[in-house]
Amino acid sequence: FPTRRSSDLGCLETVVGRPALLAASGQKDLDALCIALDTGDERALLAIDGAAKALGIAVGGALNLLDLTTVNLGGHLGVLGEWLNPLLAAELGRRVLWSTYSEIELASVSQAPLRAAIAAQGPDSRSANMALCVVISLLC
Repeated sequence: FPTRRSSDLGCLETVVGRPALLAASGQKDLDALCIALDTGDERALLAIDGAAKALGIAVGGALNLLDLTTVNLGGHLGVLGEWLNPLLAAELGRRVLWSTYSEIELASVSQAPLRAAIAAQGPDSRSANMALCVVISLLC
């Protein structure tokens, strides 16, 4: 991963953050990126592929460590779910140790930071999954 503004090495934001994805795809905004992906623009597809690989490393590690089965992507990642989720699912299938025994559920959620923060406070079993959503949202 490239260096981030704060000089942190390997920051996920440098690959999957909105500014990074727009720069890598050559698009001015998220709507333009979605149109470019719809039309099969090679640069946009490469940007999404790179994001899926980077997220696969980060989220795969979290799933291996925390034994979670659900990943909720929000914000701009949720908007890009139509193109991102299949690539990320394949990447997680290669990286998550238990993926051959149990399915990993990928979901694109709206209002992710708010919903995640509310659910993370609750005692139910979804709390850890939603807390991971907060982490992914904050990283991006």
